[in-house]
Amino acid sequence: MALAPEHYQDLKKSGLSDDTIKEAGIKSVPPDQINKKLGFNVDGLISMYEISFEEDYSRFKAFYENGKGFIKDGNKKPKYLVRKDSGNRLYIPVRVKPVLEDVSIPLDITEGEKKSLKGCQEGLFCIGITGLWNWKIKDENKLIPDFGQISLVGRTIAINPDNDWLKPDKNGERKNLKQAVHQLAYLLTDRGAKVYWRELPVETGEKVGLDDYLCKHSMEELKILPTHEIRKRQRKFSEGGKSIFKPLLEARIFKEGKHLIFLNQQILMYQDGWYQEFDDRYYLKLIEKQIEDSFNGRRNKAKEILDVLKDNLYKKTQHINLKPKLINARNGILNIDNFELLPHTPEEIFTYQINANYNPEAKCERFERFLKEVLVKEDNLEPDYEIIRIIQQYIGYCLYTKTPFHECMMLYGVGRNGKSVLVFVIIELFKGLISQVHFEDIGEDRFATADLAGKLVNVSSEFGVNARISDGRIKGIIAGDELRAQRKHQPAFDFRPFAKHIITTNNLPRSRDKSLGFFSRFKIIPFHRIFLEQKEIETLEDDGLKEACLVRDTFLEPELKKELDGIFLWAVYGLKDLLKNKGFCHSEQVEKLKNTFKVRCSSIESFMDERADNSDCMANIELPKLYREYILYCKEYQIPPEPKRRFDSSIKDLGFEIDPRGQGKRFVLGVKLKE
Repeated sequence: MALAPEHYQDLKKSGLSDDTIKEAGIKSVPPDQINKKLGFNVDGLISMYEISFEEDYSRFKAFYENGKGFIKDGNKKPKYLVRKDSGNRLYIPVRVKPVLEDVSIPLDITEGEKKSLKGCQEGLFCIGITGLWNWKIKDENKLIPDFGQISLVGRTIAINPDNDWLKPDKNGERKNLKQAVHQLAYLLTDRGAKVYWRELPVETGEKVGLDDYLCKHSMEELKILPTHEIRKRQRKFSEGGKSIFKPLLEARIFKEGKHLIFLNQQILMYQDGWYQEFDDRYYLKLIEKQIEDSFNGRRNKAKEILDVLKDNLYKKTQHINLKPKLINARNGILNIDNFELLPHTPEEIFTYQINANYNPEAKCERFERFLKEVLVKEDNLEPDYEIIRIIQQYIGYCLYTKTPFHECMMLYGVGRNGKSVLVFVIIELFKGLISQVHFEDIGEDRFATADLAGKLVNVSSEFGVNARISDGRIKGIIAGDELRAQRKHQPAFDFRPFAKHIITTNNLPRSRDKSLGFFSRFKIIPFHRIFLEQKEIETLEDDGLKEACLVRDTFLEPELKKELDGIFLWAVYGLKDLLKNKGFCHSEQVEKLKNTFKVRCSSIESFMDERADNSDCMANIELPKLYREYILYCKEYQIPPEPKRRFDSSIKDLGFEIDPRGQGKRFVLGVKLKE
């Protein structure tokens, strides 16, 4: 029977040519022959095609009726079927058979016949196993007899698992496929082969097998993918047959097949395209599993192995997040210079991954409309495109792992004004890469700074009305100066923070630092809108307040979450704009608020600079009158005035003389108000 159209299309999805299909002898099974071929009945099975291994063995690709492709527990029915009790076999394509005894020719092993055929079609000598565990005799740790056809002494073999083989299953459970691949490699090594596994990249977030990869890439690209040798490490035994405990050996065994680095007193392991932090308890559990059949006292031995592992990994790594113009996204590494998407590789050490895919066609129309609604001019409530551009540049700056621009962003405004929604978007985009070290704690809590290590963004919430932020420490952190930090119960470590700081506040804070450099570190973004329910707006009596109000969109956050790919692309363009212009763009509103911030931090000094004239040594002014003028000055800037006692002492500290002039009145000498 010729191939049925659905069977032909299925084979074509793997990129198989007509010649390859013909050479492999793949054919559809007539419907009336299905049960005879299988030797049993399968409910819902409507068609299948046959892949012949040898005359006495075939596998069948199954096609089910709609709705009948699942069994009662919700799991899918098998894609491939074989006759009962027929065991596991190797699939050896016609191209491979002549070279089975020629050890000078490398072999590839992959999971499945179609992948094997695609590999051979493109120039590999590729054999197929029918599952990552199907190289073994049932219930035995032995290779199936078919491996006896292959000469292995001195031969190089590359195992090509799918790119998701190390990921948990849909229930979050380990699939234990690493053990399958390593056990196969160990048995092949025992027969004299040198075995590697080839790392297929995660390109779209979807499962990719050898056939999928070769449908989109050349053999040259395949050959430069990372490969990792699997070497068997042998435990030594005492005369009584018990394993001899050697922590260094166990640490080396643990490292096999993993990519690990030691950074900031923590072990990071490469998973899903980046090096991730895991608690020591996670590693201890893995180590205990490794040694559970060999040693007693597993917990203490696991701790000893973990300590040796840390010592073994400890060194100053100079190549971490080294290329700031390469941004690690979920579907690859984006080069922002040419917008080329590179495959993930453990050789590029990233300790972060943005929670979005790079998609050059992605849009974020609702997010851009949201920005126009919340970032408006104070006088006419029209969109402030200067501020929107600053926001785009700053979120883009958060993608950058260097800190050439020594500024943080302060989101300022009272009430339900959109700040929290903007922060929600930032937290979603940088999921897992956010710290929340309060600015008031920096320099006060000796452990707080440690939370900044490895993070891209630090979000600090509301300042108190009388908050006074620590100056020198904050300047160093914003500028990316090297810092010493410590986690509880761990040694101290040195690091350079690259987290960008975003502060949300209803009140401008105070600082003891009055320097120009300090105030230049803050981009203060005003939020003038108010978002209320329609009924709340209707009850407002103040027309000016009502004009500033918009109806709250209850479903806004879920809508924005759907646009993360577009927001990521928008932020990348913001970063390119920032780098091209070598700084943030100008905004009149931002400059005005920076001046207000400076006045708040040194309101008495600013008042005397702006409103007091000390050019006439014969002049004098009553201290209470000067204080009343100071209160009016603070109202003008919408900041709280200092108490009278602090005002009086500050006037003296600024070098002005206060002298009583009879009747209990006190005067500031040599001072009058400017005209």
